[in-house]
Amino acid sequence: GKKPEEIDPEGDPRIFVAQLREIGIQGNRIQNAIYDYYRAFEQRSSWARENVLLEGEVEEYEDRLVEEWSRYRDVIFEDVDVESVEDKLMQAGRELYKWAELNTDHLRIRERVSEPYVVGGNFHILANSRPAPRVYWHPHFLERLSKISKNTISGNEEKWIYTYTQGEAKSGLLSTDIDMQTSVLDLYLKEDVVINYTYNETKDAL
Repeated sequence: GKKPEEIDPEGDPRIFVAQLREIGIQGNRIQNAIYDYYRAFEQRSSWARENVLLEGEVEEYEDRLVEEWSRYRDVIFEDVDVESVEDKLMQAGRELYKWAELNTDHLRIRERVSEPYVVGGNFHILANSRPAPRVYWHPHFLERLSKISKNTISGNEEKWIYTYTQGEAKSGLLSTDIDMQTSVLDLYLKEDVVINYTYNETKDAL
């Protein structure tokens, strides 16, 4: 798999990485997240090749992770709402992600599978799932991921388009300006593997 020095934490456009940037996670922590994602993905593939998992075991494990995440999410997000300032929203997201990083060792797929990257990497797989993430860190991430579309190019090739919009209000003496940023990620997949992508950002002042 990819080694940490081959990972680009600043340029990686995937949804699970964008989620981390959205809550202010940077540098080595994003690099570690990407590495855990790769290792968990490769571990799943190895288990599948060796036929060591029971039928539906991965799906049941994912459901368990989502359930535990949703319980803690409800506690953390209890004090935020649509009127909360962005700093407070980001802080809530960082607290939720910190829980997933440091306090989920008990959420093992099997008791003897103790490697931390298995739990952490599977959270990132869920945060990267299509058509929409099954877990998220920023309280408003799903609302901002305003448009998702899928096009079938051929029998085993697909194109997924994610449009993400974020606005920031800046108050002046006589008026309030709103800066809107729209990000569009196009993923090209063949047999569920990303073979190419494009990523564009545009900014508009309202």
